[in-house]
Amino acid sequence: MKHNIGTIEVLNPNEIILLEANSSLRYKGPKYMGLKRSIKNKGVLSPIDVGRLDNKDHAANGNRRTKICCETGVKEIRAIVHNVKNHDELHELFMELTLNTQQISAVQLTDMYLKGMNAKYLNLSIRKSIQKLNDIYKATTKSNAVLRRMVNINKSPRSYVIALEKLVEYVNTDEVKTNEFAKKILYWMLNIQKSAWDVTYCIKASCPVELLVDSINNREEITDDWWVNV
Repeated sequence: MKHNIGTIEVLNPNEIILLEANSSLRYKGPKYMGLKRSIKNKGVLSPIDVGRLDNKDHAANGNRRTKICCETGVKEIRAIVHNVKNHDELHELFMELTLNTQQISAVQLTDMYLKGMNAKYLNLSIRKSIQKLNDIYKATTKSNAVLRRMVNINKSPRSYVIALEKLVEYVNTDEVKTNEFAKKILYWMLNIQKSAWDVTYCIKASCPVELLVDSINNREEITDDWWVNV
């Protein structure tokens, strides 16, 4: 999208609509609190970007600054206003501007997808991870439930897809190559083993295939001292 240059206006932050597809995780944590302190001490130093759709202003690049202004009682904020034709253009404007100025984590991007952000605006690794889960579960609602679980425990879907692929390659039997067993593996990593990197570590340490498969089937955790009884 080649967005229009826009015009600078002074707006009331309370009348600006925050982007619904933005990740709620971006409104918390040390970075958010640091930005809040900066705005309290120095004000908003640079204008936000707004997409104007049907005479309503939607925050594009500047959702956090807008929210902080509302929380702290700031009544005016400078904004570069761009006219957009639909919500898809608004999302594209948000991603284009935000990714140029900020780093958005894989977990936050996944959260955005679950909140309605079109997957085409995500980076390639996240898109591939989502597609992999869709292929396994054959239903968006089920794969989205797994993605939501990953977001809730603050883990990247890419790490679980990598671990899944490595485990299938390591065990290398017809059983583990099925979607049904892939579901078992994902459940085990998300709810029992708790970490995808634990799985890749076990593989690198030449953990016995039987121990891995039995642990997955029986939903049992592999403890750190698994190697003692090998």
